[in-house]
Amino acid sequence: ALAWGASGRPFKSGRPDQLTPYMGLTMYTVYVLLSEKDGKTYTGCTNNIERRFSDHNNGKEIATKGRKPFKMIYSESYPDLSSARKREIFFKTGKGKEFIKQNSACPI
Repeated sequence: ALAWGASGRPFKSGRPDQLTPYMGLTMYTVYVLLSEKDGKTYTGCTNNIERRFSDHNNGKEIATKGRKPFKMIYSESYPDLSSARKREIFFKTGKGKEFIKQNSACPI
């Protein structure tokens, strides 16, 4: 049987009965961070939220290097990059920022 690996490449699997619905699928996360330094938000999209959050807090991202530390205040997951990017762009609009204010894990 054909399955999808973590790298997004197909591979032959001898045990298709052991595959879970999302095994091998790349999920994309749209996230909103709140800078504890300046109180401003940063919105982004990634397929590895743990690494990306760590990169922001360790100063590895040029756009946020001087604004660390960060708290994640909101996130959503999508099965494809196109959907995630559309939502990211929405969050950067006035209505999107208002949505985040109303639905975030902490007050902005």
